[in-house]
Amino acid sequence: MTRDPRCKGAITLAGVAEWGHADLDFLADMGSENEEEFGVALNGEAALQAWMVKNASSYKTITGPDLITALGGLIGDADKAALTPDVAVDAAEGMRHAVVDSFDGWVDDDLAFVQKFGIDLGAITKPVLVWQGDDDFMVPKAHSEWLVKHISTATLNFIPGHGHISLTTAYRPEIIKQAMELLKA
Repeated sequence: MTRDPRCKGAITLAGVAEWGHADLDFLADMGSENEEEFGVALNGEAALQAWMVKNASSYKTITGPDLITALGGLIGDADKAALTPDVAVDAAEGMRHAVVDSFDGWVDDDLAFVQKFGIDLGAITKPVLVWQGDDDFMVPKAHSEWLVKHISTATLNFIPGHGHISLTTAYRPEIIKQAMELLKA
């Protein structure tokens, strides 16, 4: 929650819900890779860093053609189709860049995902635009539904048949348009 008057709202693309609530099975419908990774995150930073070295080191040299195989059960048919050669090359480049020096950013994200947010979502007064598909195994649609349930100002842009990657590649112009409208508000 921000009280900064410059903040006009927020957009989340397949946003992760808050860990540890009875009204959300956080890991349900996630790819087995995420289930394992978040399970390790619950054991702390040292365990997660060791897991990353063992399981994610290939991302330091990943290429576009390797991406679909590397993502395994985290992507469904929509994301596989969205990973055209150009998109896959760009995504692989981004992944290599993100872990070139360390896994620290990735580890920080995972540790944050298995903790409380530390804010009252019900106190958010600015518009929150939530984008989500139903072929997403990184962040399943139940997460976006949970966010919309707990943020009274949230609006769900639910796009059937899309996943984590395909949503942003297919709907980029609409997402950018919404962001620009928020900035002008």
